[in-house]
Amino acid sequence: MLKELIEKYRQIFIERYNKLMSLPDAPHKIAGGMAVGVAMLFLPIPIFGYPLAYFAAWLMGFNVIAALLTLILFKWAAPFFFALDVIVGSLLLTGKPVPLYLFTSNLEFASVNTWLTLGKTMGHPLLVGAIVNTIVVCTLVYFISRRVLQKKITLTQAGQGSRFIRK
Repeated sequence: MLKELIEKYRQIFIERYNKLMSLPDAPHKIAGGMAVGVAMLFLPIPIFGYPLAYFAAWLMGFNVIAALLTLILFKWAAPFFFALDVIVGSLLLTGKPVPLYLFTSNLEFASVNTWLTLGKTMGHPLLVGAIVNTIVVCTLVYFISRRVLQKKITLTQAGQGSRFIRK
């Protein structure tokens, strides 16, 4: 059962990846859209990520579909990005990592004071880490994906096909 579930999600990932990599637009526009989609994962805006990704990609002249597909493709990783934001922000602000119990405590039954303490402890590190991680990761995503897309175009024009993930 678990093996079938993993295979199902792997196929969905491959399908969306192939769709993303074959969008009919310039490599810099698709890469920019991908970077915008990743940015929405790092920024602490869970509800407004999709409309903001759409608007930001449109405003900057990037591929809106690439932004939304990237956001959908990697939405599962948002909790890891959240933790990375807090850890990086905490290291930059205090020089020491945030206590791990903050990520593992049972917060759905926490009191208001617990939530306020959590907000004071993690609020600034979250924002600082989100800004730093967004700049670094989005820059990497843009340049790497742009290069991969340009290579794909070059291989396709040369008649060699592309060496990308297929079903």
